Amino acid sequence: MSLKPSPLRPILGAVIGGCVGLAYYLFIGCDSG
Repeated sequence: MSLKPSPLRPILGAVIGGCVGLAYYLFIGCDSG
């Protein structure tokens, strides 16, 4: 997979960031009781 600049890169970043943030939020929510 090439890493050349493309319009999809910020979209991928947002999607990955959202998934990580959601997983982190759920983890903290479950961990806090």
